[in-house]
Amino acid sequence: MNTIKTLTMLLVGVALMMPAFVSAEEFKGKIVGHRCAQLSKMCPLVGLEEHIVMEQDFVMVKEDGSIHTLHNLNRDTKVRYVGKNVVIQGDYDENTKAVYVNEFSNEEGKQIWSWKQQSKENPLGLTAG
Repeated sequence: MNTIKTLTMLLVGVALMMPAFVSAEEFKGKIVGHRCAQLSKMCPLVGLEEHIVMEQDFVMVKEDGSIHTLHNLNRDTKVRYVGKNVVIQGDYDENTKAVYVNEFSNEEGKQIWSWKQQSKENPLGLTAG
């Protein structure tokens, strides 16, 4: 009897630790600096290069003003699209407001990056340097 109770408690504990994902969704928004988004400011148009160097990460801001961190997507890809509208397919974590990116496309719908392709080309996730 104790074994069943222990196993049940263990399964409940594991379930609670798992992120609350909603199935894959489409997100449309603009890539901006994380700090700018937190302060509700637009990234500067003049001196953008200097600004990019100082930003630690970049996020998506949707039209409704909601801010979402983008997991699985490297900084270099985000930097190339700062200030631009993009479309993302991904899994949304309600607890952290993060999107686990599966596909990243420009606003015209051209796919720029995909987790599936990345995993094929670099299955161990190794980076140069």
